[in-house]
This record gives sequence, C-alpha cells and structure tokens, in this order.
Amino acid sequence: MPIPKYNLKKLTTMVLLSCVLLSLLGWIGAEKAYACSCVVPGSYTEELEKNSHVLDATVMNKTEIEQGNLDIELSVSAVWKGEAERETHVITADNSAACGYEFHIGTRYAVFAQQFDGELHVSLCGVTTPIIDDSAIFTELGQPTKLPEDPTVEPTSKGDSGEKDNRASEDTAVPTSASAEGSSALSPEQIKSTVTETELEEKIDNQHSRVLMLFVSIGFVLLIGAALLLINRKKR
Repeated sequence: MPIPKYNLKKLTTMVLLSCVLLSLLGWIGAEKAYACSCVVPGSYTEELEKNSHVLDATVMNKTEIEQGNLDIELSVSAVWKGEAERETHVITADNSAACGYEFHIGTRYAVFAQQFDGELHVSLCGVTTPIIDDSAIFTELGQPTKLPEDPTVEPTSKGDSGEKDNRASEDTAVPTSASAEGSSALSPEQIKSTVTETELEEKIDNQHSRVLMLFVSIGFVLLIGAALLLINRKKR
C-alpha cells in the first residue's frame, strides 16, 4: 500500500526540524567550548600597566562562593603595584572554561589582578604564574616592595639572635616551594602556550566530543523512528 502524501510530507517536515535542532545543539556546544577566548598576553611589563594590582603572594586557602566563583585567600609578601594587606583575597571563576585561574594551596604566585566593585579578580587570560626567588619576573619588573613585618611577631634581641632568629624566620617566611603541578616559573610565551594550546584545547575537545555523541545519538534515534514509521505504513 503506497504511503499517503500527507504522511510523507509530515515525515519530511519532522526530519528537517530535527536537522535544524541538531544544528542548533552543535552551535550551542561550540559556543560553550569557546567560552573562554584569550587574547595573547603581553610581557610582564605590559601586563603590569593593564592590571590594578600585581602581588607576590602565596595561596593559603580556596573557598567556593556564589555564581561559580572561588575566593582565593593570599598571604602577600610584597607588591609590584597596588595596595594590599598581608591577608588579601582575590576572586576567580571555578573552571577554565569560564576563564578561571587554577590556584594551588601552598604555591607562591605573581598575581596579576584587576579591581572591580571593590574586589580583585584574576583571569586565566592574564599572566598570573607560579614563581620562585630567581624567576624571570624579578629581572623584568625588579624587586617588589615588601610589606611590613607581621606586628604580632616579637622582634629578637642581638644577644640571642641564633635560635630565635631561626624560629622567627620559620614563622614569617612565605612558602616558596610550589606543588608538582606548578612549581616552575613561566614566561609570558609559555603561559600563552599553556592557555591556548593545552588547557583550552582539551576543554574544547571534550565539549566537541560530547556534542558529537549527542548529535549521533539523536540522529540514530530519528533514523530508527523514521524506519519504523515507514514499515508500519507499508504493513497497512
């Protein structure tokens, strides 16, 4: 028995609408994958001019806050630009797709931050990077201005400077050993490579894989549905 024309037209309309839907899903997936699109950062000197605060600081704690952001507690030892307290907080997104920078507790960083509405924000697209005492940033920007010593630490007398000095230095020293994931200092070129070629590409590949799997699954279901519909019509 031939398939009625109105049914064939209906089937064609369903297939076309499904194709449009799949195209929209693919476009939305691509938009999410490229949510963080970074302009190539400049040198440390150029980025110093662009940011409101540049700090030599160690991460003490990370806390999840509202709207997919993290509050990063820093122990600031010195400042290249801006004013900061010994304990300073910066905000960053909680994932790299939203341009969040991945801080590690106990790691020392050169933190490049912008101030918005009274808060300091750090982005993956900047040149925030783990540092050690002989990192290249100190050659390019010079030595930062050290913050005053913690007033809660009692000064030591000259007579017993041995053990007390050692104990005081242990209490007040800023940890410089970074975690295995980010202990070495990075140049702006290396940061650019890390952001655009590794982290973003992995994120994009994962998003594209999920979108492709969704596309194939929906297409497969539609094809089966169309085939069953045709078989049922022929039986009638």
